[in-house]
Amino acid sequence: VVSDIFVDDNDDLFVSGGYYSKFFIGSVAISTNTGKYHAYLAKFDSNLNPLWIKKSSSITDNTRSFIWSTRLYFDNSGNLYQLGSHTGSFTYESTPISISTGNQFLVKFDLSGNIIGNYSLANTSKEGVFINADAKLVTVTNEPGGNFRLLQYSGITTQDWAVSSTNTTYGTAIANFTKVDK
Repeated sequence: VVSDIFVDDNDDLFVSGGYYSKFFIGSVAISTNTGKYHAYLAKFDSNLNPLWIKKSSSITDNTRSFIWSTRLYFDNSGNLYQLGSHTGSFTYESTPISISTGNQFLVKFDLSGNIIGNYSLANTSKEGVFINADAKLVTVTNEPGGNFRLLQYSGITTQDWAVSSTNTTYGTAIANFTKVDK
């Protein structure tokens, strides 16, 4: 399954998604022996030749059956961010990642496919996360009473500001993000 696609200024194509057991990207087989869903990220040149393919593996919490990629983001420094969901622990390539219940994972890659950071995003959904070109992370979290909280971070972990909605009548406050690429 493909969940997101991005083409950079060099016409290289980045594809993110999930797979079950085994699938092919061109002539390259990607597989897992766990019988569970896993995330992948692939880079192709402008002729659609695979340049590299990265995948999650080794789900260590046997009660969970998936690792799912949902979105890709790029910043002006040439870094790539893959957002996904899973609860528990797993590895992405050889990098261990641990996510708490209800959280999303965010893996930061350089353009060569090397993992240069990973983060657990608390109380967010895939619709509630955005990374802008300056690598500022914006999240929306659901709050009690139909309210939401909008937060911005620099460098993923340093909070710049937060704004909360106030719902004084019955109903639900709703926030949606639109992803805008270059």
